[in-house]
Amino acid sequence: MVESIAKYSYTTRKSPIRTWRRMRRLLQGKFLPSDYHHLLFKQFEGCSQGHRTFTAYTEEFYWLSSRYGLSMTKKQLAAKYTRGLKYSIQKHVLPHNMFSLDEAHNLALETKEMIIWSFTFHEILSIERDSGTTSATTN
Repeated sequence: MVESIAKYSYTTRKSPIRTWRRMRRLLQGKFLPSDYHHLLFKQFEGCSQGHRTFTAYTEEFYWLSSRYGLSMTKKQLAAKYTRGLKYSIQKHVLPHNMFSLDEAHNLALETKEMIIWSFTFHEILSIERDSGTTSATTN
């Protein structure tokens, strides 16, 4: 592929490609759709957890934010990430003032684990209640 571009520039009497920036621009022009950045922007703006796992959402968010070449501040990026989380996590994370994406991610991860633990704990209590057994904590 690189050889064909170099050969093309030789046969068309264009100057050879001397920088990576120019090579990248030529390859993007040849293989990416003209509205590639617009498509990435739409995908980034619509990124939310939905029915996906927390990890899948986080991976896609990081991938899109790195591909899009954002001009957002760290705080704006953290807010965007938080807005895409499921409501059950979002309602615990939003009241906190976060200054970076890492802070938002760590707080959301802690919240997710807390919610899972809470559901598990309540399931155990309901099973104990249904079976008629009592534990030392319920007396």
